[in-house]
Amino acid sequence: MTHELVIDASLMGSMARFINHSCDPNCVTEKWNVGSELRMGIFAAKKILKGEEVTYNYQFQSFGEIKERCMCGSKNCTGNFDGVALEGQPVTSTA
Repeated sequence: MTHELVIDASLMGSMARFINHSCDPNCVTEKWNVGSELRMGIFAAKKILKGEEVTYNYQFQSFGEIKERCMCGSKNCTGNFDGVALEGQPVTSTA
């Protein structure tokens, strides 16, 4: 959210914490100021069909050298959550 503030819903949060990452998401996130509070909203970026999984791009930034591996299976999967292809190469999905 900011350089000093990150979202970590591993222990608590709304139902949105169960939304998975995708390199080809059907939702986007937006920062909103509500009063004096910074909030995140998740909005559909395209039509989501009944029964379709809701996803967004985590745009996760690692705090060390270990990157969180992405296995979303999309055609444009970068291989990790920060959107930068592993070892400079796009990952080809077989899923």
